[in-house]
Amino acid sequence: MGEYASDAPSICGLSGGCDEVRNSAFASFAGIPTPALGLMFFGLLIALRVMPAPVRVQRLVATAGALGALFFMAAQAWLVGAFCRYCIIVDVSAIACGALLLRPQPDARAKRLEGVLLPMLAAGALYMLVHATAPSDASNAPVATLDVVSEERLTITEFVDFECPACRALHKELAQALRGFEDQVDIVRKHVPLERHAHARAAARAYCCAEASGKSEEMADELFTANALSASDCEDIAVKVGVPLEAYRACIDSELPDETIANDEGLAAEIGLRALPTFFVGTKRFEGVRESSVLVAEIESALGERLE
Repeated sequence: MGEYASDAPSICGLSGGCDEVRNSAFASFAGIPTPALGLMFFGLLIALRVMPAPVRVQRLVATAGALGALFFMAAQAWLVGAFCRYCIIVDVSAIACGALLLRPQPDARAKRLEGVLLPMLAAGALYMLVHATAPSDASNAPVATLDVVSEERLTITEFVDFECPACRALHKELAQALRGFEDQVDIVRKHVPLERHAHARAAARAYCCAEASGKSEEMADELFTANALSASDCEDIAVKVGVPLEAYRACIDSELPDETIANDEGLAAEIGLRALPTFFVGTKRFEGVRESSVLVAEIESALGERLE
């Protein structure tokens, strides 16, 4: 739920729809996260059924929920331009609940059916809301799948897209967290440019060529904050951070960037990448943005384990 309440984007889902909706103007209303409204609606509907409340009250609540669901589905279709699968399941459940309660004078058999279906729909929608907003659990990755720069230093591995708002937010937090750990930590970036980000692949290719010239960190800082990332913009950035122009152009025209990205995407598939950013502190896995204080604690913990 905190991801919806936060002003900062927290994740870029590979499927596209959920994170597009989460980062839209419809992620909250009057300061209340949209999932919280859904939880309140289905929780209230279940309470009214259990009490039981007068039918007219139940119908009034169900009608409000169904109309809200129709509005949200329309907003996803015509204003956001993307659909969140969790939202659609919840919206359809709300509409179905409304339809069940608003039909005229059901017979005894229909009432029994309603008594079964309404709780099932509400409980299912509540589960989807909780599942969609629950933080991802950290897990470990097989050491063999990750690059280790030095046995003496901690390696942080990031799977990124330079246009992903959540990746940009994590870079800012991680840069702050790494102050003081420069001699103890190495950063390895793996590229998963998402198709919906028009210039993500160009930026990833540019990074690969800057990395080949020893300018990876300088290039990352610029790419994560640049407003424009077309091929020509990326070339200008490369020159700005000190990559020799001839070397850069030779690299861009070679197979190196595409081979690197293909290998990174293969590794992403191997580890079951679900969203960006995904990163590893050592072999411990995280999804989404973490505040710098949390990152510092994880880095200190990982460094401590290496000394044991």
